[in-house]
Amino acid sequence: MILTASTIQQAVGCSAAVAAQWAQPLTDACTAFGISTPKRVAAFRAQVGHESASLTRTVENLNYGAQGMADT
Repeated sequence: MILTASTIQQAVGCSAAVAAQWAQPLTDACTAFGISTPKRVAAFRAQVGHESASLTRTVENLNYGAQGMADT
């Protein structure tokens, strides 16, 4: 399934420029991991958008300690 910049922008709430930058890599990931049904694609886009703060973060925030991880 091919993800377009427009569908990515609508799903994750990012700018058109950011969505265009990520359209091909996200399409490639869907192909590589068999994400091919509409429900799976929707879940994938939602998770990617959430985990990356609408595609604005590409590095894990390691600003937490051992106790915080244990509490989680």
